[in-house]
Amino acid sequence: MNIPLMKSKFILLACLMLLQTSLWAQQVILQTDTAGNGKVKFMRLDTKQRPQPVANAQGFMKQTLKMSLDDSLRLDKVITDKDRDHRLYQQYYKGYKVPAGTYAVHSQNGIIESANGFFQDIGKPSVQVKVDEKTALKKALGFIHARTYGWEDEFTQKRYQEVAKDPKATLYPKGELVISRDDSITHSFRLAYKFHIYAVMPLSDNNVYVDAITGNVIGKEQLIMDANTPGFVTTLYNGWQSVTLDSYTGGYRLRETRSVGSLSAQIQTLDMQNGSNYSAAVDFSNAGTGWTTANAGHDVHWGTEKVFDYWASVRGRNSYDNLGATLFGYVHANLHGINSQYPDNDNAFWDPTMHSMTYGDGTTQFKALTSLDVIAHEIGHGICQYTAALPGGYSEQGAMNEGLSDIWGAVIEYYATPYKQTWLIGDEIMKNGQPCLRSMIDPNSLSYPDTYHGTYWDYNNEPHKNSTVLSHWFYLLSQGGSGTNDLGNSYSVTGQGISIAADIIWNAESTGKLQSQSQYADARTATINAATELYGAGSCQVKAVTDAWYAVGIGAAPPNANLVISGVAAFCSSSTYTVSGVPAGQTVTWTATPAGYVTLNASGNSVTLTKASAGNFTLTASLPNCIFATKAVSTVSKMNLTSSQSGPCNGAWQGWMVNSAPNMPLSNYAWTSTPTSGSSINIYSSSSSSSYVSVYGGGGVNITATNACGEVVHDGVTVYSSCPRTLVFTVSPNPAVSTVNIQPKSNTDPMAQKTTVAPHITNISIYDQMGNLLRKQKYANVSNAQLKVDGLRIGVYFLEIDYDKTKERQQLIIGQQ
Repeated sequence: MNIPLMKSKFILLACLMLLQTSLWAQQVILQTDTAGNGKVKFMRLDTKQRPQPVANAQGFMKQTLKMSLDDSLRLDKVITDKDRDHRLYQQYYKGYKVPAGTYAVHSQNGIIESANGFFQDIGKPSVQVKVDEKTALKKALGFIHARTYGWEDEFTQKRYQEVAKDPKATLYPKGELVISRDDSITHSFRLAYKFHIYAVMPLSDNNVYVDAITGNVIGKEQLIMDANTPGFVTTLYNGWQSVTLDSYTGGYRLRETRSVGSLSAQIQTLDMQNGSNYSAAVDFSNAGTGWTTANAGHDVHWGTEKVFDYWASVRGRNSYDNLGATLFGYVHANLHGINSQYPDNDNAFWDPTMHSMTYGDGTTQFKALTSLDVIAHEIGHGICQYTAALPGGYSEQGAMNEGLSDIWGAVIEYYATPYKQTWLIGDEIMKNGQPCLRSMIDPNSLSYPDTYHGTYWDYNNEPHKNSTVLSHWFYLLSQGGSGTNDLGNSYSVTGQGISIAADIIWNAESTGKLQSQSQYADARTATINAATELYGAGSCQVKAVTDAWYAVGIGAAPPNANLVISGVAAFCSSSTYTVSGVPAGQTVTWTATPAGYVTLNASGNSVTLTKASAGNFTLTASLPNCIFATKAVSTVSKMNLTSSQSGPCNGAWQGWMVNSAPNMPLSNYAWTSTPTSGSSINIYSSSSSSSYVSVYGGGGVNITATNACGEVVHDGVTVYSSCPRTLVFTVSPNPAVSTVNIQPKSNTDPMAQKTTVAPHITNISIYDQMGNLLRKQKYANVSNAQLKVDGLRIGVYFLEIDYDKTKERQQLIIGQQ
């Protein structure tokens, strides 16, 4: 197991410069390096105090590291080097060894000079043992899954006794209880059995850790050290990439043991040298770890790493067989020499008997067939072989096998390189300007079928040809789409995202829902059952799966779920709303837009709204990646004045009418005016919902009314003393959301005031319809200005622009984001 440095306390105690006559003592000064977890990672010693004797090393370390009573460091060995001693300590917890916790104290003449090591912050793991050693060993051997172990091979066992110089030594594993990190799930420290397991076929040498409470394998240490070495390769399709290489006498090669947590398998990438004899394949080798010349073998090795990583980290699967089988990739193969059915090298294939991938370099149609989606496609056949066991060949089963491989090619390409085109298979390997080999988005564009028994369907059942019905189904399930298929059926699919779609198809493929005799109709049933198992009967995911099958011509469309929100259209203080038609097992999300008018307290399919302010809003009940229902609601009446003319102008009759919220009637209307000095505003019909006003000069017109909740609500409008016939400025965007730009109109605009000198803006203000100043921004005589309007509620406002000792007013509308 690799113990990350960031999870341990690392100490480096600086060397001391000692004077024989000094009476210094050492004081630890902490320098923190949080490394993402806030733990002290580095320390040094202040050399201005009295020296610390090495005889007190354990006590000194216990105090420095703030060890608990359950922690200890035991002296393991002492190494003497000239005039210095190096004492190595092993960490223990409640008497159990912590293999990853070690310390070394370095001294000269009995005085500590420096110390370094890793003290593991293990917490307080239980030391209870519930699994016996025999059961734990059985688990460990099942994890390694070797054909022949060291103690079973007479030559190996005898050789081990010779090396150990002990005629009774045995390679049969003996369990040791230790405190080890759980690399498989929690990454916490656990009491575990440690077994040393040496295997002959295939060759491996590992320490395997089995949880003493649960019996689960929680980690593995690979002991053969002439293997994994970090390196870099130049690929054909993915540039410069880091990979893992195998070191051996003479250089490095494209081999490794790939591990993700407790899962591991070997990857071997071999060069066929344009030949057809697999036994003559040789290693790709290099003297250094940096491989600077692009080669298809580099793509295969890097791509196979990514494929293994996906299956191990996302699906918990150890190689294609889930038993850690070696992933062999044969590159630069002469396909025609291997099998005369291949006319050239425009191909790649999975060998179901030899369990290997073979890649051609391309001839006329393709470049080297080693792009990531092709590699994932070929290994996908191995996955299918050990799960659904769909055969190849001219059949619907063969088409579904190919379709599954295209699906995993897309999924793994998205996993490793999400910035690339996910839904075009083989787009990187094409010659002659062709966009791709197959399109999951639009199979018809390349003369492949997107509908079962529809246009381009091959009734001879050529598997690659008919595979696109399945892969297009997966695309629709992931991304959604609507249209009319080749059977004349109109469809609409709500996309669930590639992760959910992959979970559904993997459940169908890996749990026996798809079997060797399954055809397309069975695939529909299998994936509907998979979605039901994962997300519940009647869920949005089940509907989307069924809709997508209907879109590709298989099966009937499901009934549309009908969500309906029940509740009043308006309320005064609080009210509860309920949505019906929710599928079992689904969770409703409630929202109210615009925000700010109510607070929401949701409970399952119901929500209680409490008024925060007056206004109209939309209440929405939605299901994830699915359907939704809306209802228009009002808290209290929000009056709006609407004018019968273009705007409030001096010396004119102006008609205004009050609009109130639905189902919240108003009463007790009262119109008033507040004219400015020297102005007059005469109001007619002052107690009705509408009135005509005679305007002269400036001021304000106000309206109050009583709503259904008994509250008095207000509205109003400002009347200005002049109305310019032409405008100097444009205001955009209008409606606005976050900012508006104010700039002079072009002199070619017939509505613009003709100016020869650019105007100079000094202030811009925003008023509501009651004439209240809401926002004001000063400017330094600019011709173009920008003003922030975020935070304003949706509605109508007035913008006042001060320029060249005059003003211009324009209407400003704030829209919804």
